[in-house]
Amino acid sequence: MQRTLCAGRESLGQADGAGRALVARHLNALRHTEDFREGPRAFVEKRAPVWKGR
Repeated sequence: MQRTLCAGRESLGQADGAGRALVARHLNALRHTEDFREGPRAFVEKRAPVWKGR
């Protein structure tokens, strides 16, 4: 969550291409976290996600 907010704040005021590239870099880093996999897994299993911040 914090990294997502950080990406949004950093991209404000930048040209569209630069802002998108910055957000893409942040999202790429998030894709390798446990929490990124936990969200869809919890949805499929019909349970509340257990966020670990990792």
